[in-house]
Amino acid sequence: MHMTDVLCEGMRTSGAPEALYYRGRSTAALGDTANARVDLEKALAIAKDKNLAGGCALLLGDLDYDEGAFADALRYYDLALANLPVNETPADHVGLRLASLLQRFGQWERADVILDRLIFHFEGTPRAREAGRIIRCRSWTINAGAYESRNEAASLVQRLKDNNLPARIDEIVWRDCMLQAVNVGSFDKYDQADEALPDVKRHIDCAVVMESR
Repeated sequence: MHMTDVLCEGMRTSGAPEALYYRGRSTAALGDTANARVDLEKALAIAKDKNLAGGCALLLGDLDYDEGAFADALRYYDLALANLPVNETPADHVGLRLASLLQRFGQWERADVILDRLIFHFEGTPRAREAGRIIRCRSWTINAGAYESRNEAASLVQRLKDNNLPARIDEIVWRDCMLQAVNVGSFDKYDQADEALPDVKRHIDCAVVMESR
């Protein structure tokens, strides 16, 4: 039986959730996010298989994340991680996204639990290394660049200070290398750092908000 046949039966067969999932995934890949969301939400509502439910929630989370609906994305990623095997991909993708959003909303301790688990199950992978970078963070800063040379970093710090920006050098580990990160300010909340970002970008266009310890 083809997927279209399954769906035309009004979702009366056990194959309907899977058919909706694959149609939603294909529709999303084609850029039709509205119809993809309809199929995925229907599939999630009737799915009895945990992996399928997790897959639907993951894709819905990705759709919301890409659209900047971060609170909704957090809810779907949370549901996805609860249904997917914690030691198999895509739990690494979901876990890192979920932890990052939890940090954005100030839930640092819960993010640490997820990051610890990700590092344990996916040790040595790029996502585990990124988890290691952001774990135990409790604040935000604005990163204006990172250099192997401390002299280059110091030069940028001075340039920013000359423009009344509170810049400093923080040593960070990135891909097993020690770098001199030039950071500006320390903020308790993500929104505070985001509001200050344009002031730094006027001098360093590549500046971004980053997690900080």
